[in-house]
Amino acid sequence: FWKWAAVRYIEAVAGDDALRKYVQNKDRIGIVILDVMIRNKNINAIYDVIKVMDPFQKILFVSGYTQKDIEKPSIFREDFNLIRKPFISDLLLTKVREVFARQKNYG
Repeated sequence: FWKWAAVRYIEAVAGDDALRKYVQNKDRIGIVILDVMIRNKNINAIYDVIKVMDPFQKILFVSGYTQKDIEKPSIFREDFNLIRKPFISDLLLTKVREVFARQKNYG
C-alpha cells in the first residue's frame, strides 16, 4: 500500500520504539501515525513528548475502539486527529491529506 502511495514509512513495534525512532528520524517525518492502543506507552505520553520536540508535528491516531471508549480522558484528547478501523487505503490517504491541510498554517 505505502509503495503504491509513494510514501516512505518507519515502522515501530511499541511505544518506546516509536519514540526512539521518532527522535532518530524527526527531521524526515511528515506525519506520525500511531494506533491508540500502542504497546508499553500511553498515547498521551507519546503525543506530549513529540509535541515538546516539535509543536507542529502532525500526528494521526488509528483506533478500532468505539467513540465511548476513546472519549475517556485517559485515552484520547479532543485535539487528536483520528481515523477509525477498519478503513480502506484510500480513506487513510484522504485523512492524511486532511491533517496536512488543516494544519498547514501551523507548521
